[in-house]
Parts: sequence; C-alpha cells; structure tokens
Amino acid sequence: MPPSRRPDIESVASPPRRSLTYDDLRIVERLGGGGHAAVYKASVKGYDSPEYVAVKEPANEEQTLPASAAKEFIQEAETWEQLDTRERNKQLWTEYEHLVGIVDTGDELPWIAMEYMDGGTLADRLGGRTELPVPELRWIADCICRGVELAHYEGIAHLDLKPGNVLFRSTPEGQWDVAKIADWGTSRRPLEDADDGGLSAAFSAPEQFDPDGFGEPDSMTDVYQVGAIIYALAVGKPPYSGSRIEISNAVTDGPDAPSEHRDELPSEFDQVVARAMAPKKQDRYRTIRDLASAMADVPAPRSTADGGSTQADDENPTGTSAAPVGSGGRPAGPGGPSGPSGQAKSPAGGEMGEDAEVDREGSPIPEAVGDVGLPPCKQPIEVFETDEGYLVREFHRDPSNATVFSTHDRRMTAMRAASNKLTEDHHPCTLRWDTHNSVGEIYWNENFESLRVERSDFLDTWVVVPKHDQFTFASAPNVKTAYKYGKQIQQAYDFKELKVCSPRGKVEKVVEHRFIRHSLTKSGVKFNR
Repeated sequence: MPPSRRPDIESVASPPRRSLTYDDLRIVERLGGGGHAAVYKASVKGYDSPEYVAVKEPANEEQTLPASAAKEFIQEAETWEQLDTRERNKQLWTEYEHLVGIVDTGDELPWIAMEYMDGGTLADRLGGRTELPVPELRWIADCICRGVELAHYEGIAHLDLKPGNVLFRSTPEGQWDVAKIADWGTSRRPLEDADDGGLSAAFSAPEQFDPDGFGEPDSMTDVYQVGAIIYALAVGKPPYSGSRIEISNAVTDGPDAPSEHRDELPSEFDQVVARAMAPKKQDRYRTIRDLASAMADVPAPRSTADGGSTQADDENPTGTSAAPVGSGGRPAGPGGPSGPSGQAKSPAGGEMGEDAEVDREGSPIPEAVGDVGLPPCKQPIEVFETDEGYLVREFHRDPSNATVFSTHDRRMTAMRAASNKLTEDHHPCTLRWDTHNSVGEIYWNENFESLRVERSDFLDTWVVVPKHDQFTFASAPNVKTAYKYGKQIQQAYDFKELKVCSPRGKVEKVVEHRFIRHSLTKSGVKFNR
C-alpha cells in the first residue's frame, strides 16, 4: 500500500493571535476582493510569527463603508473570530484546522488580519486543470466538511461556499495541501446580485433563489453547496452555468451525473452528489458529517474504456464501500435488515424485539468493566421559540419537568448558549425546533456520536465501547447479549448511533437514535415527543 498523502494537520495550524494596530501592517500586494472589500498580503512588524497575514479591508481609498456595509463587515469579523476561537480549542476539535485563522481585527478602522494562505484558492486550481484524482478530491471534500461541521456546531451556516472561498496552505512535496474555509461575511444573508459581492449563483441552492418555494437558507444550504463543490472537483466546472435566471430554473431539476462528464467515476459518486444537491432540503444528507461519511465510502474509480482497471487508492486501500451513515437504507447484518420498528434481527440471528424505553433513574445497564466510573448521564438540550423569546432548556417528554437554562432574544444567541452548554456539561445533543412539532436540526456532542459493539481479543469477550474507546461500558459472552446491552446504553445515554461489528471489526449493523429515525429531515415523519 502506498504511503498516505494526508499531511500532519498540526503543521498547518493557524498562526497565533496578536494584538496589532493597522500601522503594524505593511501592504505587499493585492490578493483579490469583491463587493465593498479588498484583500491584501501584508507583512507584520514586531513579530516573527506570523511573517505575513492577509488583510481584508474596505475597498475604497478612504477606508470607509456605508453604515449597513460597515455593520456587516464588523459582524463578519465577530462571527469569523468566534469560529476560529472554537477551532483553537483543541480539547474539542482535535485534527481540525479547516477554517482560515484570525490573527486580529481592527477596532476603529474595520479590517481583518487573517492567516495568509500561500496555496491560493480552489477556484485557481480548478481553472488550471480539468479534473482531480478521486483520492485528492475526497481529501479536499473532507477538509471542507470538517470546517463546515464546526460552524454548524456553533449554529452558524456559511451560505456562500464556493471554490473562491476555499483556500489552501501548502505542505511538503508528496502530501496534499490543506483546504480551509474563508469569508464568513455572507453567513445567514440572503442571495444578492453577483456583481454586488453577493452569493455565487453557480453554487447557490434552490432556497436561495426561491425561499417561499424551498424554505429559508440554513445549514442544509451548506450541504448543497459542498455537494456542488464536489461536483466541480470531479468535473472541473460548476454544476450549472448561464445567467442567474437560467440557473434558478435549472437547479430545481438537479445536476447532471458527474460520470456523464468523467467515465471512470463510480455510480456511488453520482449518488452522493445527487443526494447532496437534491432540490428539496429534506432529501439531502441530514448533516454535513453524513455527507463526509458518504464521500469516504465512495470506491476507487471503475475500469475505464482504455483497458485500465479499478485500483484501490491510498486512502481507501480495500477499494470497497459501505452504506453511509444517514443514508436512506441501513446496513444489514447477517440476520437481515431491520427498520425503525418491528422485530429486529441481532447480528447473531436472534430476535431482539422492539426498542424499549429506558428509565434513566433505574436503567438496567450493567456495571462498567474495571473501576472506571460511567460518564455523566444528562438530558438532551432543546432550543425553541416562545412569546418570551428563544428558550434553552432540557428536553423531556413532559416539558413541565424540564430545567430552563436561559432565554434569548435571537435564535443565534440561543444556539450559541446551547452549544456551550452541550460541551461544558456533557449533554448528548441539541434539538433546534422550527415549529412545535418539527425539529429543523440536531447537533450532536462528538462524545455521544457513536457507540460500538465489538469483539475484544484482549479481554476475550464482546464489549460495548464509545467512539474514542475511553472506557468500556459493558462486557458480554456473546454478541446477542452485548447488542442488548448496547441498545440499552444507547437509549439511556442518547448516543447518536450504535454500530454492531463482526468479530473482525467490520460494521455490519447501524442502529440510529430515535431522534434521527423519526426526524422530519430524515424520513418525512414529524418529530414528536
């Protein structure tokens, strides 16, 4: 197997924050710009690191902006700085370096000093070649998905993801460059004319052209736009071209299959792009992580007409694929497929019965292996609108038993408070309600994303362990009993998914949390308590 071309993420960490004045910056050259702002490369006086930054500032010579534009510029700086601060919190976001870092921002004059990206933009790279190898394409897509995932965790949607906003940091020869996302100025802003610095029509989702018909832009819009970028990575051009009116009509039908332009692409690749770019939001991947998982499972290119054969690549050495988590179908184990209700087959072939509700106070979960105590077991968080504002509180079937944490005037502020609560107090997830009976999005604490039933050769038994293997919840002499324990633990602790593995470690069954199985965005069934 060839050596991996994935770089060491720490080698492209964002430069440290600095306390700068505008006089500390010396403009070297113009890098680009659009709308009311321009971006320059600038050297930094008084510091060895960073030697250079990219400075975004008003485009006119007077360095002034209309009041509305100045407000948006300052809001962009605050949003960008918030996300960068979160990414620098490595206790939570290890292996995440996919947002262009903020070095400092101007207080009196509006300017943003940010990480200098020496590898140019994705738009530049697509302009210089027709297509990318699939392994490199998957790597770039994964970088973008990770950056978007962090923003969504904070309740922020980018809404203008396009090749021009994807920048690269160079890495040593033989390794892929690292992609990072820039320009958070259009976050949660409606579509504007392209010649006024607004969104790019070629990568815009249907809801950005017609909010009345397709709903307001939100995190699902980012899923669409990342799908459009993946299309461009594979084909070398945007999925749509023409005038804004022509594109707005074309997006309602969905894009051509990428394999129509590139024969060796497998059908699984077409399926991923088609689902990510589905015109209706409820038909897309529910989260950006689900899209990333689906892309990771796309097999190596198939045989080509000139006699070449499908080869396993260095990031997917087996050349095989598995059903992505969050897809319409659930992977079936040896016992056969199982749906959200009815009798489910265990991997051992036995009848497991329907999911049972688990009382948190009297949970039948077995004792943990060894002397390590179990982690805190807390309720999910929910955010919803009331006459008094947006409430952040515990999720309970009976709301009268719920503890209210805080009340906010804006949903964005409420989502940020919920995000902090989720991380600091170990809640499993946050439900964002769009209506009283419809959940618009679910944000999961990464520590509660996955639970596994697997065989431990060391312990010579079956065990139930969380994603990062910090400890073992339970052990059992056979897979059937371990699976039973795993379902009880998943329900009691609200794990997003339970993966049941074969003795060799291959995932053979995925049981999703009831929130996902019955969510509006997944199955069309309105969520209810």
